Parts: sequence; C-alpha cells; structure tokens
Amino acid sequence: MKIRAKTTYYIIATAVVYLLLVAFVDWLKIFDNMPMTYIQRWILNVVMEITYVTVMLYLYQALRYVNENRHITIPFLIYIGYDLFIFVLRLLARSPMNGLFILLGGITVVITLYFTIQLFSVRNKALTFSFKLLAITMLFSVLLRSIGSILAILHWVSHSIFIYIILSELLPPTASILLLCKILTYLNKEQHAFKLAASKADEPA
Repeated sequence: MKIRAKTTYYIIATAVVYLLLVAFVDWLKIFDNMPMTYIQRWILNVVMEITYVTVMLYLYQALRYVNENRHITIPFLIYIGYDLFIFVLRLLARSPMNGLFILLGGITVVITLYFTIQLFSVRNKALTFSFKLLAITMLFSVLLRSIGSILAILHWVSHSIFIYIILSELLPPTASILLLCKILTYLNKEQHAFKLAASKADEPA
C-alpha cells in the first residue's frame, strides 16, 4: 500500500465509513435495539474489521514512510495483529467464554498502553501531535470500556454511564480521520516542494 495523496483520499473515505458503522452499532446498543439476524451481524462485524484494519495498516505504512524507528512501527503491527486475533476468536466462538475474554481484555489494555507509549515517540514534527491524539483516544476508549465491564459485573452501571462508555468508541475513528487529513496535508506539501525544486533545477544557469 503506497503512501500518496490519492490513496490517502481513499483511506479517509474508508475511515469515514468505519466511523459511521461504529456510530450505527453504538446507536443500536444505546437504544437496546438489534433488529438484525446472526448473518447480518456477522457481515457487519466483518466489514467493520476490514475497514478498521485497512486504516490502521495505512497508518503503519505512513510511519514507515516518514522513517520512524522500529520501536514505534513494531508495536503498531503487534496491536493490529492482536486486534485481528481477538476478532477471529469472537467470530468463531460458538458459546460464551466470559473468563477468557476478561483475560484477553486485560491483555488488550496492556498492549494498548504499550502502543500508546511508543506512539508518543514519533519524531516527525508534522504528524507527532496527531499520532499522540490517536494513541490517547484509543487508550481512553479501552480503559473506559474495561472499567465499564467491571462495573457491569458488579451491577453498578447506570444507563447514563453506559451511554458515555459506548460513545467513547467514536473517539479513535474520529482521531484517525484527523490524522489521515494531516498526512494528506503533509504529502501535498512534500509534493509541492518536490515540484518547486524540480522546476528550479530545470532553470537555465
């Protein structure tokens, strides 16, 4: 997946689709209304995962494009790989595995925290803030959902708290769209600088 302006437009569109899907699912959760068959939910989950992973892989390629260190890019791959593992596991699970998923939820928090810390080391001045924003929103969302799961087990979750926990899922995709827009601006400036340098090189001495 090449990092270029035209491709970034497509990835921004993909990220917007993912955000809308997350908002749709959150709306169903808030109003406790899931009028879908198992197959429809399965298709929805697959489409959401494909769009999500596509965006994340592009952001990984963007880090490589700006020559970020491997201690930043490798955690990014680990995070994507673990997310795919959890998705496949949930997709194939035919019976409730609450104990296992509580354990995996704890691992998710650890991996997300590691991922967040490493993203704070991004050196590219044009993109560092946007990557940090993405990392913070992802960690915040994971922590809030984890706390919400604990409160749910203890039966301490009110409907208003439940809504806030669900709405936090909108933060990471929103941050990813902002980051992609920043990447697009960076690529356009880079392309403009390259054309300007090329035109000066072609001028007669």
